[in-house]
Amino acid sequence: MSQIPNPQGPNNPQAVMQQADAAHRAGDIRTAERLYRGLLAMSPMNPEVLFRLGSICEATGRTQDAIMMYKGSASATETVAAPHAALGALLERANRIEEATSAIRTALRIDPRHPQALIVGSRLSRRNGNSQQSRDMLEMCLKRSAGAPPRHMATVHLELANTLDALGDYDNAFEAARVGKQHWLQMPEARRFTLQNMESIVNETLAFLRPGCVDAWADPGPDPHGLAPIFFVGFPRSGTTLTERMLESHPSLAASDETPFLGDLIKSAAKMLGAKRVDGFLTRLGELTPAQIGELRASYWAAAAQRLTGVDLTQKRLVDKMPLNIFSLPMARRIFPNSKVIMALRDPRDCVLSSFMQMFEPNPSMIHLATPETAAAFYAKVLDCWFGTREHLGLAWIESRYEDLTADPESAARRLIEFIGLPWDPAVLDFQQRASEKVLSTPSYRAVSEPISRKAVARWKRYEGKLAPVLPTLDPYVRRLGYEPA
Repeated sequence: MSQIPNPQGPNNPQAVMQQADAAHRAGDIRTAERLYRGLLAMSPMNPEVLFRLGSICEATGRTQDAIMMYKGSASATETVAAPHAALGALLERANRIEEATSAIRTALRIDPRHPQALIVGSRLSRRNGNSQQSRDMLEMCLKRSAGAPPRHMATVHLELANTLDALGDYDNAFEAARVGKQHWLQMPEARRFTLQNMESIVNETLAFLRPGCVDAWADPGPDPHGLAPIFFVGFPRSGTTLTERMLESHPSLAASDETPFLGDLIKSAAKMLGAKRVDGFLTRLGELTPAQIGELRASYWAAAAQRLTGVDLTQKRLVDKMPLNIFSLPMARRIFPNSKVIMALRDPRDCVLSSFMQMFEPNPSMIHLATPETAAAFYAKVLDCWFGTREHLGLAWIESRYEDLTADPESAARRLIEFIGLPWDPAVLDFQQRASEKVLSTPSYRAVSEPISRKAVARWKRYEGKLAPVLPTLDPYVRRLGYEPA
């Protein structure tokens, strides 16, 4: 007699899908992916499984795999908008505009009110110069957003803010950003953080950066892995992504795209020392032995090699770009004393305005960018830390101004390449040709695919009245950095 299959058994697709979905919701990505791939082996063109695998690949940074999965899901169904919308969203982030437009058109043909398709469609319209159409799509999205999750509401309002800015409706743009950030603060991910999360780290760093703070540190000796990294820091929205893409186009440089190598190193060092990140951690860095520093270096380079798959870091110098690594530069100085630092600068008022009007993933630093007031206060702390770094830490450094970069890209880029110690290569100015090769994690992914422009220089003047409460906080930094006072 034949055996009756157990409907809850391991070979029952519905049961396996439920297990995989539960693992995915719980954050057990490895288990979820294993189960989904098992289902895919049983049904290679299952659109639901392909879609779920696409979302996992996207979340884990495997962009090309995600695109392949979304394409498979989209080709397997012409009646469901979601895979077409997800494909369009990822292609738009990769600056593959024609393909993204085609995918979004299909999604909207299937469901003219699909939220993700409308949001991505609005971005594409704005990128194509049709900001009025972008506004119409976002307003349609808002009409159907009653009861939507805070992330959706934040995204739509912040997209609307930038569309209204493009239309010259600055008062309503600022208001849309304000509402968007209010929703952003209600996201579960954002509610995990407070303004106090960074307070101890900031205060510890500022207290450490005093004359003679590194005088007692013994030289750890040469790094067998090769040349020290170049740490690229700055306040968010200071032009770091544009500069990084230019540098990365040099054949002897590779860029990290905001990967927390240094933050992970700090955790390892703290464990070695039996210390916390604060409460004297920085003053104890001198206790690290040469053997421990060698171990930390090996860990850093292993993580970099894993992140930059296919890049030979013995032949290319690493540009480790993480803007707010500025608070971690004492650690960089201890492990890589021969490293160099690039500090991105931009008019403080433009930094604060642009940060306020952008959607970021919440973390202990980004929580400060929810209002102009908290962003300005945080800007002051970041710059105070930079001033202490350049005066007392003993690292080679250079400042790169966004305004100089947009006024004369070649001169600004040549200055940086010379500082790094490499010969000039004209490929640095051809970075836009590579805009579709990599999906960037920052809001500036669109700008790096377009010709360099000065339209964002002194943008704050359009919002001077709205920014009036924070201008006194920023004025000392405006003056010290040599920008024109209000």
